[in-house]
Amino acid sequence: MTADGVVLCALPYTRKLPACASLDHRLPTIMQAAPSVLELRLNWCGAIVLIIGLAAAAFIYVAAEDSRHSVLGYEIVDGKTYEVTPDSSKRYVADVERFGGKSAVIASDLADWFDQLWHGERLAYTIGTLSIAVSLLCFYVARLFSGGAHYPDHPD
Repeated sequence: MTADGVVLCALPYTRKLPACASLDHRLPTIMQAAPSVLELRLNWCGAIVLIIGLAAAAFIYVAAEDSRHSVLGYEIVDGKTYEVTPDSSKRYVADVERFGGKSAVIASDLADWFDQLWHGERLAYTIGTLSIAVSLLCFYVARLFSGGAHYPDHPD
């Protein structure tokens, strides 16, 4: 009791942390062995592929020219302008359909689309997408080799 009549509690202050708040349950997963050489190399390869691939894609995008050298003319439909190339003209499509059927027209369109992926701005998008996919694959394989040991919050 103090001079002004306030009663002080004499109980010692002890605060016990609940089990979920302590780090004791995470120690075995945190103190795993260091990453293997293969895991480190895969992570580095993924990072290098990503950086070089995106830089190359950006350079190609900036330096790409318009490739309109094979345009026969233009069609205007509902106020929009469409290019007429030799392989998209009505006569070409009719000839392909006459000789090979609808499947030949679809195959021709697919081949033209695939060929366009490797020219101009579309090449930049293709290289950027491929570099992201390859780097994610490297990171994923590196994580598989680690067995999830370096990711304590992972539910492995």
